[in-house]
Amino acid sequence: MDDAIPLLKTIAAAHGMQLGLGPYGPSFSTAETDYNVEKNVAGSYDFVDWERGSRTVRATFSAPEFAATAILVSLMAAPRRKLGLQPLRPLQPADGFTMERLPTEVQLSWPAGWASFRGGIRPAEDAILFSWHATADTADVWASNQDSMGFPLFERAEFATTARAQAWDDSMARGTDHA
Repeated sequence: MDDAIPLLKTIAAAHGMQLGLGPYGPSFSTAETDYNVEKNVAGSYDFVDWERGSRTVRATFSAPEFAATAILVSLMAAPRRKLGLQPLRPLQPADGFTMERLPTEVQLSWPAGWASFRGGIRPAEDAILFSWHATADTADVWASNQDSMGFPLFERAEFATTARAQAWDDSMARGTDHA
């Protein structure tokens, strides 16, 4: 993590946020918002979004580094917009990842771990996008989110086109399968 600190500071600054380093990973905060990794009573790790004093667990992970990566992924949409780039919306999880939709959450599993997405607006979309970043280092996460086609992480991803992206958003909101 220490070698990623300069880049994490850059990411924080790009969002007008302060970077903190908690016991389980980085935290990004403003006067009204705080994204951090917290260990829960079950021994797994939560990506927690504190906004104006309200706590939302966006996802739970088997290891703190996966929760930290999820925070980075959630922060990448704003820089893409500033660069005039379309959002990254892969249609399927990355190779080696399995996704299962349950009534109250979306579970993602892979050989190195697992995650449960339940917070946020589109947990299935969050799970799929996270799968493409899960095992990458911070520099590749940043680089892929600065590149118009998402390289180097998204070399094999099939993306939603603008029309398909709206259909994707509609299907996610209804909870229907898009595959």
